[in-house]
Amino acid sequence: MIIYVDILIIINLIVNYFLLKASEKLLRKKLKFYRTVLSALIGALSSLYIFLPISNIFLDLVFKLILCLIMTAVAFGIPNFKGYIKSVFMLFFVTFLFAGIMMAVFQIFKPSGMYAEKFIVYFNISPIFLVLLTVVFYLILSISIKLFGRIAPYSKRCKINVFYDNKSLTLDALIDTGNSLTDVFGSSEIIIVDKNFVEKFLNGIEKMNNRFRVIPFKSVSGDDLLDGYRMDRAEVLNNNKKIELKSPIIALSKTKIEEDFNAIINPQILD
Repeated sequence: MIIYVDILIIINLIVNYFLLKASEKLLRKKLKFYRTVLSALIGALSSLYIFLPISNIFLDLVFKLILCLIMTAVAFGIPNFKGYIKSVFMLFFVTFLFAGIMMAVFQIFKPSGMYAEKFIVYFNISPIFLVLLTVVFYLILSISIKLFGRIAPYSKRCKINVFYDNKSLTLDALIDTGNSLTDVFGSSEIIIVDKNFVEKFLNGIEKMNNRFRVIPFKSVSGDDLLDGYRMDRAEVLNNNKKIELKSPIIALSKTKIEEDFNAIINPQILD
């Protein structure tokens, strides 16, 4: 079969883009468009590897792993080591799932317009038809994630937009009962946030005494106090639902929050 370099790159650019979008869905993250395209382009250019005279499965796996490390860093960034490795694993898993399906199709049906080698797929078919096939694969995965999300009462992650004065900040929050703090002076909801992440956002608020709160809490090491600040309002975005919070309090965590999150919210707030 004659393989055209331009078609090979375009095909793999489209496929890699949707593999990244699928990983984004599974990780419940939000990728920037230009980073996704750049990462997909790197993966597409790497498809030229198919022309190298190498047939060692181990070297193929090493090459794919290195490529996955680079593509993940470009698309998702490296907020912390644990979150980065999790993103790498997810992209690696989705890529091999897709490659496995394509290899199975190639072995079982042996379509005349398809070529598969070294986990790289080449289609000698209409670009429009290819785009439709890739979109269908992505939609099936998206629907599956959606249905799974409805089975569970809450997802693990949600977005929180907090506002005070003319400032706003978006938080990636972990939904966890580990945040059981309550406002002893009222009925305000409390959101635990990473102190380092919100430091710039809170610049100047320390001078506003009417916003400062002291939040008592218990931990395995005993009783302690957290600094807290009252916000004007907050929006919690979870499973396509938006919940408005009036005058919530953000409490500054003294320890690093789990994985790539920068806030913790109690699931009761979502009721």
